[in-house]
Amino acid sequence: MIHEAAGRRFVFWVFLIGVLLVTMTRGDLAAMLTQTLQEFRGFDETCLSCHRNTAWLFYLLQNAFSLLSQLFFLGPDAGALSVATPWGFADAARHNQLAVLIMAYYGHRLVFSLPIYWLACHLFRQTWMRLAYVLAMLALLGGWPALMVNLLFQTAQLFVDWPPSYYLFPHPILNFDWAALGFVHLLALALIRNHDRLTWAAPAYAAFGQVMMDNLGLVTGIAFFLAVWGKGERKRALSVLFLSGLSSGLVLATFVLFGHMNMEQEGVRAATGLSGFDAVRAWLGHYWESIGKYNFLWLNVTIANLVSVIFWPVMVGTVMGLLSRPLYHDDNKPLRALALPAVAFSFSLFLAMFKSGLGSDMGRQALPLASLLLPLSWYLSAQLVKTRPAA
Repeated sequence: MIHEAAGRRFVFWVFLIGVLLVTMTRGDLAAMLTQTLQEFRGFDETCLSCHRNTAWLFYLLQNAFSLLSQLFFLGPDAGALSVATPWGFADAARHNQLAVLIMAYYGHRLVFSLPIYWLACHLFRQTWMRLAYVLAMLALLGGWPALMVNLLFQTAQLFVDWPPSYYLFPHPILNFDWAALGFVHLLALALIRNHDRLTWAAPAYAAFGQVMMDNLGLVTGIAFFLAVWGKGERKRALSVLFLSGLSSGLVLATFVLFGHMNMEQEGVRAATGLSGFDAVRAWLGHYWESIGKYNFLWLNVTIANLVSVIFWPVMVGTVMGLLSRPLYHDDNKPLRALALPAVAFSFSLFLAMFKSGLGSDMGRQALPLASLLLPLSWYLSAQLVKTRPAA
């Protein structure tokens, strides 16, 4: 039991340190350091505070770290009763200010990733299985080793004119992307724990998801709808979908009311002066003309880029599933819990074809889907070796 507990702690710290490395590697650390040294405080380029809102967690951590820092000496003016001194001293307050900012900035991304580890604990019982899964997930989040990416492109180009889109793999993962990554795993956990039986769960998860990313309310509604529909409860499934849409809509309306639609300003300007369906058509029309139509004009590249992002998660998951069987009490429960959010997110990714820059951003926008396909393919391929001992 002691060895098992130590193993769990080891895997957890591997995950924590690995994700911190990913958040910095794919989080523009060099630019972040430069900006902090230049007194930059807003982080508007990653939309910290808007309708893709992660500010609540950022500021919570920032205030907690600042409060803890009150135990330190941050200069005589930080407290009462200071006296004059002829000697200089190190500017600890400045160092602390930068440390708090950087820790909160990358720390809140780290917190968003925790559901990935929690799901791993539910899916795998043995320490070595969890470690193998965590390492595979870190490789996925980090963009995979160069040899694997090169092998994919080299092999694909033997058959077709495959685009070598290296930009997909080091593409910065933004604050709301980390929120989406953690949230789809939180949805899988909710379905494993049968939260779809609870009336309040779907609208609550939908509202929470909508706070952080445009499509997460929709993803929640579809995932819970499919879960309830699959149990033959057709009327309740429709009510779940309606309540999820209602709670998501209320959150979105709140952002509109308080003017936090920062990342939609171009579309809002296109719809200014119009009302009803005319405003919606103008808003969507702007994104279709400026971005969306190119996803279809270059459809072969769009599809190839999606395949490039999900290829290794599926392959690695399949191979690991053939080598080991991550048995849960009921094999169908984790399969259902992983598949439904994956289907729901795929639908939202299809809708993004009409208004989002998937040509350049597929590497981050499809990442939540890829992160679900890794354990899903693991479990699916494990069904082929059911006679193996449970891991």
